[in-house]
Amino acid sequence: MNAALKSGDRLAEVNPGDPRYRDLQLRGYNRRFVGTPDSVYVVEDTDQVVNAVDAVVASGKQLGVRSGGHCTEGFVDDPAVQCVIDLGRMDSVYYDRHRRAFAVEAGSTVGRVYQALDMSWGVTLPGGSGTGVGMGGLVTGGGFGPLSRLYGQTSDHLYAVETVVVDEHGKAKAVTATREEDDPHRDLWWVHTGGGGGNFGVATKFWFRRRDGEGDDPALLLPKRPSGYTMASVAWRWADLDEEKFTTLVSNYLRWCERNSSPGSPAASVFGALVLFRKEFGVVTLSGQVDPGQPQSSEALDTYFAEVTAKVPNGTKTTQDDAPWQYTTIHAPDVPDVLGIPATQLRSKSKARCCDPHWTDRRSGRFSNA
Repeated sequence: MNAALKSGDRLAEVNPGDPRYRDLQLRGYNRRFVGTPDSVYVVEDTDQVVNAVDAVVASGKQLGVRSGGHCTEGFVDDPAVQCVIDLGRMDSVYYDRHRRAFAVEAGSTVGRVYQALDMSWGVTLPGGSGTGVGMGGLVTGGGFGPLSRLYGQTSDHLYAVETVVVDEHGKAKAVTATREEDDPHRDLWWVHTGGGGGNFGVATKFWFRRRDGEGDDPALLLPKRPSGYTMASVAWRWADLDEEKFTTLVSNYLRWCERNSSPGSPAASVFGALVLFRKEFGVVTLSGQVDPGQPQSSEALDTYFAEVTAKVPNGTKTTQDDAPWQYTTIHAPDVPDVLGIPATQLRSKSKARCCDPHWTDRRSGRFSNA
């Protein structure tokens, strides 16, 4: 069917030829991947998600799920995906007194969650810096951001998740799983703390409460919002870094991360990033940020820059000192903005890798003839 986006309790299905189709088709972040699904289901509640999953299972088509559309890979926009469930209109954020936890629908963006938690309760989550990222993808992948060195991943605060799953008879149903030890669905909660979106069902709602959260005062059940935002960055032109200096910079950064990786590290308040842009963009940047309200945060930030830039040519340094946290976070420029690339023209391929120890010279290929 090709119904209006909301018409009573009918399930909204948008097909090619509908004037809304292209807007839904291009909701992805990376223009390198553009899907051509047969149908996009625009849902507003869990019952509609159940109906959509039933319809797709009955059709035998491949299903993709989208919350924010910010994924840089083609998981949803793959040509093999024939039907998409778009959760973007499911974006409520509220405090659930029954569960003593903050309920967040999967279509909410990180920016919306930050604003709601901060303005109403003075708390936050250690989410990412991309405020357009949808919570459905962020949480199920673990969720990492500038506050993670202090408070862990987003999923570390996940108390419960509502997921639409398909039973052995091919019928969809909604199941709520919690981290309580006696919950018969606890395994379903566990896989949503980093197992990846779309692997076990359609996550429609999350509840968040810190593990040591006691009582029923919402302001005590998640980390306090930062008092402010202090950020500094250093930029080098590629022309100023020969192979030896470049290797020194990367090695310094990785060794700093290794030395300061424990939760009790004095540098846990520092979130740093070394971004190695392609030579065509002309620069390499090192950034660091802290909450100025954290003990010795200024000293920790200075030490970070001193250690990472040791034996490296001086770069151009800029500092943003003690800015308001929420405003600065919500309005932080995205990578395309920094590079001067219109968002509608972004075509990229990225790769991330987490490693416990730093790269040795052999692992980094410094002595390789390849």
